[in-house]
Amino acid sequence: MHKSAKTRRTARSHVTHTRGRFTLHTPGDIHHGILNVVVNSHSHGPVKMSQICLPNVKDFQCREVVGDLLQVGIESICNICVALLNAHVDQNTGKCISYCHIREHIENAEKYMKMAENMIKQALGNLDESMECLVKDMGRIEQEEKEKNQSMETLEHDLSLHKKILDQSKSALEKAEKTLDSEKETLKKEEANVNSCQKLSIAGGTLCVIPFFFTQIAGLALLCVGERGRHNAKDGISTAKEEITMAESHVKEYNSKVSDYQSRISEAQKEIDETITCLKKIRKEIDELKENIVDVAKIQTLVREAVRLLSNLSGKVTVLQKQTQSSIFWQPVVNVMKEVMIAVSNIAENQLIFSQGLPGLINTLRENSGRLLAIRNSPENCE
Repeated sequence: MHKSAKTRRTARSHVTHTRGRFTLHTPGDIHHGILNVVVNSHSHGPVKMSQICLPNVKDFQCREVVGDLLQVGIESICNICVALLNAHVDQNTGKCISYCHIREHIENAEKYMKMAENMIKQALGNLDESMECLVKDMGRIEQEEKEKNQSMETLEHDLSLHKKILDQSKSALEKAEKTLDSEKETLKKEEANVNSCQKLSIAGGTLCVIPFFFTQIAGLALLCVGERGRHNAKDGISTAKEEITMAESHVKEYNSKVSDYQSRISEAQKEIDETITCLKKIRKEIDELKENIVDVAKIQTLVREAVRLLSNLSGKVTVLQKQTQSSIFWQPVVNVMKEVMIAVSNIAENQLIFSQGLPGLINTLRENSGRLLAIRNSPENCE
């Protein structure tokens, strides 16, 4: 086992150089670092959504906090690797005496990974609430769209009736104007006839000293007929003028109504278009939110698996400690660590996790885990 001592010392130095935002030399440093993150999280409050517009889940406020929690947990896992690499292992028994330091890092890793899991659970709860609000909004706006379309149908029906009445009023006006023109022509003719009859009557009385009785009778008869025709024509003109006045009033009234309904329909159409646009926006938000919920749920699954493995690792260390009273077996712990490191690598590859220090930590973890597994598989340990 002396051959691997240099490798272990190199690993310790590498971890120190690639450390990210938090300094994890002692548990107190870890607690102080994460306390600042949690306080900042509480100051921002949980994720909220507006009535219509939902912020992208990739911007949810706890994302950075989750990333920092995971970073602390992964740094603790790195420290587990370093502690295992630097542990003094009895070549004959395979026991490791410095188990307290290893246990401390395991407990820290499990603690902060659980905190990250709880934050993700809270984020999922907020997203579910947002989804519920969006679905309610969509139902409400769909109902509004239905009601507006029904109102539009009523307006269009009324507009059609008013246009029909307007056309009828215009036809009545045109007819009344023609009747007026006709009655005026009739009046002219009747007045001409009356004048002719008057001349005929006068002529019949002055042609001779002895009046021609029959000529006078004919003239008077024609004169009466002409007067009656002229009177009827005047009545017709008066009636036609009344009809024109009434028709013009109707035309004016229904022109105004048609114009008013056209304006109302135009405004209603704008509202319908706005409602349709709003519905499209909400449906798009719902689709995006569904995808985001799936993505966050994947992160939750990965973190939960890491927590499970760390809990398993902690339990195994406890069992080994009880078996040996004062030490633990090195190789069983390393075997579980292999699964932990795979789970942690999967977490770090998720694009929704935000922490600048994670890539460097993962590279360090992979390097140290490779050295750890190489030692485990060395002939000295296989014997």
